[in-house]
Amino acid sequence: MILLAAGIGNLEEAFIEDRFTNDLNIIYSNDNNKGKTILIQSAMYSIGNSPIFPASLDIRRYFFYSKFSHNDRDIEFLRSGNSILVREQGVVSVFDTITDFKIYFNEEIFQLPRFVKDGRPIMADTSLFFQTFFLPQDKRNTSTVINGGQFNKSDFVLMLKALIDPNFSNLDIGEVDVLKNRRKELLQQIGLLSRRLSFAKENPVVARQVLQSVNNVNFQEQSDSLQKINSEISAYSTKRNRETNRLYKLQTLISELNSLNRNIEIGKIKCADCGSEKIVYSNGEFTFEVSNDIVRREVIASIRSQISNKIAAIAEYNNEISRLQIELQARLASIPAEVTDIIISREAVLNERDNDLKIAELNNELQLIEQRLAQQELFEKQSTQRVNETLAEIVGDMKRYYAEIDEVENSSIEGLFTKHNENFSGSEEQIFYFSKLVSISKHIQLPFPIIVDCFRDGEVSTDKELKMIREYQNLKKQVILTSTLKSQEYSSDKYPKSNTLNPIDYSQIQSNKLLQPSFCAEFEKILKAFNLELH
Repeated sequence: MILLAAGIGNLEEAFIEDRFTNDLNIIYSNDNNKGKTILIQSAMYSIGNSPIFPASLDIRRYFFYSKFSHNDRDIEFLRSGNSILVREQGVVSVFDTITDFKIYFNEEIFQLPRFVKDGRPIMADTSLFFQTFFLPQDKRNTSTVINGGQFNKSDFVLMLKALIDPNFSNLDIGEVDVLKNRRKELLQQIGLLSRRLSFAKENPVVARQVLQSVNNVNFQEQSDSLQKINSEISAYSTKRNRETNRLYKLQTLISELNSLNRNIEIGKIKCADCGSEKIVYSNGEFTFEVSNDIVRREVIASIRSQISNKIAAIAEYNNEISRLQIELQARLASIPAEVTDIIISREAVLNERDNDLKIAELNNELQLIEQRLAQQELFEKQSTQRVNETLAEIVGDMKRYYAEIDEVENSSIEGLFTKHNENFSGSEEQIFYFSKLVSISKHIQLPFPIIVDCFRDGEVSTDKELKMIREYQNLKKQVILTSTLKSQEYSSDKYPKSNTLNPIDYSQIQSNKLLQPSFCAEFEKILKAFNLELH
């Protein structure tokens, strides 16, 4: 995404900035309170970030606007309170909650990372995710996340791991538990059927009683009653097995598509026969080109939804089977022991051949599950190793960037966050955040601009600032920084315009008067484009 414009306002006062380029942009001024922070916060707030505005701004009075270019699409966002409007190609979509907008963002903009928190898989909030490329001026704390709400630094690390390898987040504890539970059930069923197979040979007397009882009316009624419950259990088991097999296929398919995603990001995949770079996924009547990033994400999202439905269906069948098994046990408890023996033995005697076939069928399913679990275990091991290696490289580059900028032999950086009692202040804090954002950008290459409000906070020296600017330019992506200059720096034209640096001067704006009536007409056009009824 490339930020094209940002704004804030209402019908009485407004401000719009649309001078951004796809290079290094520095919004600067010769004094504080020119509105740089409000503008940056407006852009981020408009796409779902938590508000971190100055206390003097009553955000309830204003609309917050941004316009981004994303995959050759211009998308506009307009936020008021917790409602966000999205406008693309003249079509306006309404999201009444940040949660609804997050789902849109995940499906249409960028697939938000998923990780396991408190034992359940969740999708990262936009406010947590934005901290991979955005640094606000306020509420900074190098030992934890900024304005994290329910999320802490451990969640940030897990989120980053999921960004490094999307398959890492696919290690869904719930899905593994389903496989392990099913394996346990299969082993129990195979054991029971095996005992029945040997029963007739080991108990010839009971076997003869079984055969004699076939024409007994009372016995037949009790037997039919139990048989009905068994048949229902069998029917639900068949449905569950069918859904489980479909679940395995969908999980395998999504693993292959995720693997394709990584391969496409690293290089190119071509057909070995024709050389085409198009790869398609066929589903019934429709064929999708999954070599297209957007289409692939939509297909993956659809498959994830199907997986969730399969897991829910399997859980429902399990509940029904458990209920019937309890009912069966209750019926058996009310029947005399000798009759129960005959009924139980009857199946073993009369259905010896069927049991033999059933055991073979269950063994086949058990073998598939064992293979799936072994594959999952190997995959988890490989994914964890790959993720940890990349995470170590990110931290390693953080140390290197910090040492180079601060001109020290070794930094004390040991992770993505400082220790709770470790105090990085002044320029150290700024260089720490710089090192973190640049290193994450280098290794994960997120399709978002780096945005840093007050990038040389803490009296960063000119030499260090120039090194930081050079590294930002080396990223070859949009970077938006803000800076307040000293009088001498401002007079010396500190940020000369060049092909890779776009200076935007806010010095002429009156202090604390960013919002101006002169922007109202243009801002009203923006509001009307979202089909708003204006008063």
